[in-house]
Formats: sequence, C-alpha cells, structure tokens
Amino acid sequence: MVATIRSARQGRNMTHFPLSIFVRTGCTEREIAARLFVFENGVYCIVLYCIVPAVILRMWREDFALIYGIIGDIHSNYEALAAVIREFQQEQVEQILCIGDIVGYAAEPVECIDLLSDLKCISVAGNHDYAVAGKFPGEYFHADARAAVLWTVKQLPDGYTDYLKNLPLVKEINDITLVHGSLNHPEIFYYIVSERDARLNLNLLKTSICFYGHTHVPLAVLSDNRNMRVESGPVIDLNTAEKFLINVGSVGQPRDWDLRASCVVYDTKKKIVKIKRIKYDIDRAVEKIYSAGLPRINAMRLTEYIS
Repeated sequence: MVATIRSARQGRNMTHFPLSIFVRTGCTEREIAARLFVFENGVYCIVLYCIVPAVILRMWREDFALIYGIIGDIHSNYEALAAVIREFQQEQVEQILCIGDIVGYAAEPVECIDLLSDLKCISVAGNHDYAVAGKFPGEYFHADARAAVLWTVKQLPDGYTDYLKNLPLVKEINDITLVHGSLNHPEIFYYIVSERDARLNLNLLKTSICFYGHTHVPLAVLSDNRNMRVESGPVIDLNTAEKFLINVGSVGQPRDWDLRASCVVYDTKKKIVKIKRIKYDIDRAVEKIYSAGLPRINAMRLTEYIS
C-alpha cells in the first residue's frame, strides 16, 4: 500500500498524516481517501463555524466596548444636565443613554432636548414626555406636575412635540435594556418599589442589564439565579451576578435627600457601573423656575426633599 494518499477533492499531499491509524484497520486506499476527506472537512467546519466566530465575537466585543453615560428624569433642569454632561466628558463617555422624562417640572425643556439631540443621545419615553406629547393622560399627575406639563406644551416649537411623541417605551442596545418605569406594561409607567416588582422585571428582562428610573432614587438590584440583593453603589461590579436592574436616579430632581444630580457611567469592558452625584448651580435652576411662572413647589423640590 502506498504511504501517500491524495485527497480526492483537493489533491493535497497527506504524507504527514498518521496513515497507520487506518492501515491497521485494513482499509483500502479508496476507503482511506474517503475517510481523510471526511476528516479534513470536519476540521474545516469546526474552524469555520466554531473557532472563527468565537474569535471574531471576542474581537468585536473588545473593539466595540464602550463607556456609556446613562441619565434620566432630567425634568427640564438644564443646569443639572449641563453639569452631568461635563462630568461625562471627564469620564470619556462615548454614548449617552436616557431613560426618559426629559421634560416636566422645570423651566428649560427646549434647551434640554436640544442638548440631548446634539449629543445623539438614545432615549426612551417617560410619562412626562408622553403627557406633553398627548400620549399619556394629564389626570395622572398631581396639580403642580400637570401645570408644568401644560406650560411645557406651550413652550415647545414645532417638531419638539413630535420628538417626544416618537420616543419608544423600551429600547434594547446590545446587552442593555432601557425603560422609564417598569418592563411590566411600560405604557402604564409602573414603579419598581418592592421585591415583587423587581422579580417581575428580572423575569421580563431579555438582556443582562436594565437601566430605569421613575422613582428618582438611584440603586441597583442584582440577581443570581434565585438570589437577589440591593446595592446603593457607588460602584457595582457586573461580574458578581447574572442580571441587573439599575435605577440611574434623577438628573433634575433627586428624591433621596441628596440634592446633587444623579447619573450612571457604565464601562462595558471593565464591566463596572458607577453611580455618580454631581454638583450644579441649584440657585440658578430655582430662579429660572420662578421666572417662568411655574408652581413654586417645583423649585422647592430642588432645595429640599419633597416626594
């Protein structure tokens, strides 16, 4: 029997292949050639369909790893938003995400929308956004919030209302989900305030991490199988659990006894989330609310805790 078999398909010299494996079984040259053909193509398939995609996926994750800045509940507070954006620049944030409620309560809805649009921020809708756009009933709000909604409608130039109207309720970006209140009927804007709420949302979550808001209180819910725990930050290690619900707090109207603007920075390469608090010119924001003729309590919310 010859020591060299040529592949029937490719004609490559197979001298270096251990033919003794087949010779000891008494295979004919034709059988050996057939088996070598199957072997070669099997290896080719493994490399092409398993190893290569895995390598490409790893390279893609490394090349496209981003630092995200996540914000929400801005509520027309441009002073707070501008301070947060300056912090994002220091953090080298590459993409800004927003969990909604760009408008409402404070005096600069146009300026906030303009800034987010200029920064190509990806946003979902909050209940105040949809109320201004006529997609959520104003009766849902208490009197001071409703007054701000009606005032905001009058301030927005053509096109701005459409911008708010076209915001989605839920947005998935890679392994991130954005929602304002809850994944359970997001159009109703439920709050996540209990263990039951958290478990329901974790079960509905299709990605590993969800950024949300609505309560104006930053915190993180971490889930690993059936175990669940709550952390307040300031740093959350995403290597310590499987799924995460992270409330980014409020840029423009925090309600956790800390008057500083709240935001989140997510480094996808390091798998670290930082909850950050940023000082801003509260007095100037308050003066703008008074000057606009908005309810005084909307200004008081920036200087003291009012639920």
